[in-house]
This record gives sequence, C-alpha cells and structure tokens, in this order.
Amino acid sequence: MTQPTCNHEPTNAQRAEWAKAALAVFTGETYSGDHPDTMHPEDLDSAIGDLICDLLHFAARKRMPAYTIHAHALELFETELAEEDCCDRAPAVAPPQPRPPSYAELLEALDLLLSSLSFRKAAPVLKTAGYSTDLWRGACRNARALIARAGRTTMREGGRHE
Repeated sequence: MTQPTCNHEPTNAQRAEWAKAALAVFTGETYSGDHPDTMHPEDLDSAIGDLICDLLHFAARKRMPAYTIHAHALELFETELAEEDCCDRAPAVAPPQPRPPSYAELLEALDLLLSSLSFRKAAPVLKTAGYSTDLWRGACRNARALIARAGRTTMREGGRHE
C-alpha cells in the first residue's frame, strides 16, 4: 500500500490506487473475478457506479444519509482535484474525457432522478437544512414540467441537442 507524501497528505494518484484496490476486491466478487486493469471501459464504468451504489446502500442500512454522503464525496473530490492543480502535481495519467451526454439523455436522467426522490425521505433532510417542503414540491413540479416541455422539443429535433 502506498504511503502519504512528506506533507502527510496522500496524492490523488495514491487515492486512486487505494480505490482501485477496493474496486478489485469488489469486481472479484461481482464481475466474474475481473480486475479493473483488464476490464473493458464500459464494464469498468459500470463496476465503479455499482460500487458507489453499494456503498450508499451500506450507508442507508447504517441509517446514514446517503445523499449527504454522496454530495460530500463529490465536494471532497473536487477540492482534492483543485488542491492538486494548485500544487502543480499533475495526475500520472490524464483521465479520459467522456462523451458528453445528449440532451435527451440528460432529460431522461433528470426524470429518473425526480422519480426516485421520495418526499417522505426528503422532508426530514429539507427541514434539517432549513428548506420549506412546499418549495421542494414546487421545484419538483416545475422540473417535471420543464422536462416534459424539453422532451417534446427534443423529439421534434430528432433526439439530440448539442
């Protein structure tokens, strides 16, 4: 296992190696023993998403707020990337640039997200954060209307909006 650098903070390359080690254990159990280094990029993408999803299931079973954990992890990831850029430490390998999603794919993802949101689960989080649950309901209603309107436009344009 790699050790933190002399400033006592691990590099993002070290963090990525730790994640690969965890992913290797996960894919060994769930992806027919495949190793992240030998997986097809689409399978690797799927495995990473599955591991993140399973970690959120674990958090939920421990009565931890999965959404908050996910949001914090993304925030931390962005902070660590920015710190690396500030220190002029480039990643060992530039991450591949994914194909930007089509407009229709974004609309589908937003609709799926809204469908998966449960008011019963969201209400306590919103109240704790000081937000009105009526505001949340209204935002969901407005988002669904925008998605429906944008979806109709997208269908007229042939399904893609670049």
